[in-house]
Parts: sequence; structure tokens; C-alpha cells
Amino acid sequence: METKDLNSTANGAAKKNDDNKTGKARKVAGMAGGMAAAAAAGVAGTMFLGKAGGICDPAAAIIVSIFIIAVSVKMAVPALHELLEISLPEHELRSISEAIASTSGVKAFHHLRTRRSGADVIVDMHIKVDPGITVEEAHNIATEVEDKVRDLYIKGTPIVTVHVEPYRGESVRSDGSC
Repeated sequence: METKDLNSTANGAAKKNDDNKTGKARKVAGMAGGMAAAAAAGVAGTMFLGKAGGICDPAAAIIVSIFIIAVSVKMAVPALHELLEISLPEHELRSISEAIASTSGVKAFHHLRTRRSGADVIVDMHIKVDPGITVEEAHNIATEVEDKVRDLYIKGTPIVTVHVEPYRGESVRSDGSC
């Protein structure tokens, strides 16, 4: 796969992420509207129904409480994922794997670990190269892998760590990992 294809895949992933954030903002705004409607209904019911509407205010308070809990959970889950350093989504892992496997000189790779830390993306991996090449050649291959992975991301500069190992004939999966 060419680098251009990888970039378009990553760009699509970034756009999907932005669209996802916009959708979440709309849901939160809809919930805020629901809370306002519930509060208004509670106040109106109490005002217009007098003693008979005494249940309206507590009912509205319960509905608003449910909305507040729902918004809190929706905000807490992404924050917890970041704190726990959850692995990147599958589509990003595929893009990274394709970038590694398409690098000339990489025989295989393994121990691919990814996570987010704040706005940064962190990628660690081991690549397998021909044991007969020089240290400088292996370093150049590792640098090319780092550059390809960094090129996948529009925003920020990912932290990429590549550990080089000799390839000793291990079986290689179709995605290039071993």
C-alpha cells in the first residue's frame, strides 16, 4: 500500500473523530434542552395547578437529575479511557500496521502497543530486519518506520519508539506481524 493511501485512511479517521465530537456536542445540547423543558414544565405545573400541581416540581427535579447523571457519564467515559491509556481504535491500528509492513527492509513486526496521553499518540513496536545488515541500515529502516507512522497523523506529533531485532525466520501473519 502506498503512503498516499495510508494518509487518506488516517485523514478519514481524523475526520470521523471530528464528526463524532460534533455529534456528541449535539447530543449534550439536546440533553440541556430536555433539562430546560423539564424544569419549565415543573415550574409551570406548580404555578398553574396550585396544590394539585405539587408533584410537578419534584418530578421535574428527578428528570433533571437523570439528565445530569447521563451527561456526567458521557463526559466521564472518554476521560477514564484516557487515564487508563486505552489502545487506539482498530482502524488506527490497521493503518499503523500497514505503514510498518509496507516499509522496505521490515521483515516482520510484533509488540505493537498504542495509546493516547492527552492529545499525544504514543506508538511502541519491535521490527524484525535482516540480521546481515549494518547497524546504520537498521537505524535507517527504523527511522523510515517512525516517519511513516508520524505521517499518518495530522494533529500533533506522535511519540514513536521502534526497537530493532534480527529476523530469524519466524512465521509472519498476513498483516506483517509475527
